[in-house]
Amino acid sequence: TALRHDARIAEVEGDDVRLQPGLSFDLVEHPRADLNMHWRVASVRHEGAQFTSLQEEAAGAEQGTRYTQKALLVPGRIEWRPEAPPKPRIDGPHMATVVGPEGEEIFCDEWGRV
Repeated sequence: TALRHDARIAEVEGDDVRLQPGLSFDLVEHPRADLNMHWRVASVRHEGAQFTSLQEEAAGAEQGTRYTQKALLVPGRIEWRPEAPPKPRIDGPHMATVVGPEGEEIFCDEWGRV
């Protein structure tokens, strides 16, 4: 199986703390039948807020503790790897000592660049 980084990806949002990267599950009874399949969790971003941390403030609070997460899912039956990070790029000229085989010329352009 080829490693894929461009596979079909599903973005989900919820509050189920059991959703963790690397775990997989079978989605059933979804309104879109093409999504009822085995999925693997690729990443999860957690968000939480606790508006009142002291018990005496919590009694009259309008909002309580809140937790949500956003996750990326990939089909669970394929081997999947994230896209490779881009190669580093360094702009401008760089000084170097170029060596080659003994007694042979190195190939340079008209400005001495290799």
